Amino acid sequence: MQLSDFKVFVPSTMYKDKNFTGYDISVYSYMSIFLFNKLYGMDYLYPGNISFIMNHELPTTSQKKRIKNSLEKIINLNYVDGGVGEDGGYYIDVKCFPKLKGNYAVLPIMKIDNILALNYKFKYDLVKLYALIIGSRRYDGAKRTYSEMTIDWFAEKIGVSDQTITKYIKILEEQECICVIRSGVVKENNIYGAFEDKDMLSVLVPFQAEKMNNNRSLMQKYYWVQRGKTYPQEEMIQIRNYIEKKNKKHAALQKEYPDGDYPQYDLSVLSWPN
Repeated sequence: MQLSDFKVFVPSTMYKDKNFTGYDISVYSYMSIFLFNKLYGMDYLYPGNISFIMNHELPTTSQKKRIKNSLEKIINLNYVDGGVGEDGGYYIDVKCFPKLKGNYAVLPIMKIDNILALNYKFKYDLVKLYALIIGSRRYDGAKRTYSEMTIDWFAEKIGVSDQTITKYIKILEEQECICVIRSGVVKENNIYGAFEDKDMLSVLVPFQAEKMNNNRSLMQKYYWVQRGKTYPQEEMIQIRNYIEKKNKKHAALQKEYPDGDYPQYDLSVLSWPN
């Protein structure tokens, strides 16, 4: 397998953890390069090895120390089985790698490499956001398709503002890591997918655009109803049906992502006399 074809399996518990930074995810990803072609037994890594392929330069003392801290976090939180050697290296049990069961974000290592090559102070935040977007895509059969997670959900996971996430998303688009179908309305979510799937997702655009336009209209009417405006009963039924579906969707998302913010909309304003 060539390096350009290598993909990293990042556990969802890692990229969703607010205490796990994009830097930690990057260390885990580049550690994987050393381990993927090992068929059995232990492997032995030095922080300087990982630093060299991450930064494409001879490692400094501070770089090696930072990678050391990330490696120990990865080991201590049981993402791999391993420990510290007497000479400052780390032994990893390759048979247990990756160790945890569950969902993973599958990231091409060259995409991560391109992100880290940027002359950008917050490039490690970009790595974490990339993992969050790719990992939160819904399944269509056996294939992941797109994510409908909210800007504020991404922001909460990384610890930055909504405006910063919007800026990060644009950078990931420019780097051809993700593609975005924008809703065009603040209260509706965008759709995010892997850049490699842009052609497949483009097929969804006409349908999605029509759906979003209709949803936008129903949502705007709902806000007007809250302010006292009335519509013909047929339209009120359409609005109520849409809000009921939205509440069910939010309830399911809230259950799957308990730390997210998925509001329930008041249906009582959509009642009318018999």
